[in-house]
Amino acid sequence: MACPSDGTTGFVTIQGPIQQSDLNSITVQRYPITTAFASRTSAPSLFNKNYIDDTIGSTCLYKGSKYNLSDIQIVAPIHKGYTVPGQTQTVSAELVLSFSANSNASFSGILVCVPIYDSGQPSHDAYLNQLIDMSMPLCKHTENPGQDYTKNKANRTLPDTTIMECIHAACNDSQCVAYTFKANTSYLYYEIPSVTNVADTSIISGTIDHTTPVTISSCSANDTNTPPLLASVLHAQTSFSYKTCFETVDSANTLESHNLYVIICPKGITMGSSNFNGLRTQMGGTLHRYRCPVSIRGADPTLRTYRYDESGNKLPDKPYSSEGHIYTSPLSSCTDEFRQRIEFFAQAPKPSSSVTVTGTDTCKYNSTKQYKCVALNKLNQLHEGDIASAKTLDQCITANYTTPPTSDSSSSVEEMELLAGVVGSVVVGIIGILGVISAYQYFTNKPKL
Repeated sequence: MACPSDGTTGFVTIQGPIQQSDLNSITVQRYPITTAFASRTSAPSLFNKNYIDDTIGSTCLYKGSKYNLSDIQIVAPIHKGYTVPGQTQTVSAELVLSFSANSNASFSGILVCVPIYDSGQPSHDAYLNQLIDMSMPLCKHTENPGQDYTKNKANRTLPDTTIMECIHAACNDSQCVAYTFKANTSYLYYEIPSVTNVADTSIISGTIDHTTPVTISSCSANDTNTPPLLASVLHAQTSFSYKTCFETVDSANTLESHNLYVIICPKGITMGSSNFNGLRTQMGGTLHRYRCPVSIRGADPTLRTYRYDESGNKLPDKPYSSEGHIYTSPLSSCTDEFRQRIEFFAQAPKPSSSVTVTGTDTCKYNSTKQYKCVALNKLNQLHEGDIASAKTLDQCITANYTTPPTSDSSSSVEEMELLAGVVGSVVVGIIGILGVISAYQYFTNKPKL
């Protein structure tokens, strides 16, 4: 059965500015869900380009029903086109947490959507920053999917490369000012050529700036030696929410409806521009559409487009999405439907009582990607007792700086010099005494005249 025609369907894209009066009319003084995110002892990582491997053991609770975290995706913006009072940033990407129902729940799934901005003062960026590979190319560059320079002859062509290798090569070539990555081949240009816009977003072009220094913030998180937790993303986040419906299509072209509860945190995550570009490059340079997981939609493909027959029945149009793409529906912020279908929660999603979230933006933790192995100088860097006494790295470093590496050998030399001095003095003293005794005997035994 298709979704009701008089209800909200698909992802809602709010159109237009949201005035403070509109916000006040839909505000509720409570939190949307309770969350319980699992702790970690190591940093999460990306896989399949835009998925984060941090789902095991995390859940949320909505009106007594428990939902399991199925996947975490960084995707092209879903909820855009609106502004809230005091916020003018443009959404660059979206972090989506997909929770699937256990059983007998009101919804097939709950989605928590957090917009990602790449301009402004960094905030709530701790969790994503730890995903960045610190070996990323450090030169200022742009990445424009759907743009192609290859109608112009390249100065260098590098086959069998990735987008990361392409930008690495461009950054390391002081003459390169532009590039195109196309069909696993990198094209480097020493002058910026004319560009062609194409529909294929896997083709990526951009410019290279060797003159502007670029730094990537390695980590921002909490004040402990543990990795930043997913819970920190939702700390102090107000949110919109709406209930919606989408369809899947079975082999007989029959529609089946699925209900979703969608939460949007408009404050979102603000990353430094270099960090965001580095993360996007690491994901292949292209932001993918959100893919609804099988645990929410089942094995059937999702409906992408549809039409109505003369009787008002919804008819599916091919092709369907085997990847789980969901269509969107616009909703103007000036309408009664907006005030009837959207809620604004003044309180952030509530963490379970066993979890403490500080939401601070500095940390002592670094991921393994931020270290490198160097040879150990056993003579100068390892002192007696370091292993047996279980000294910390800081203590060892302090010891190396406060105790010169050659102190032991210097002490030995000084002791030998002192001993030689003492022995020499004793020998001279003995010779002197013997001389005095000899002189005394000479004068006392001299024959009298």
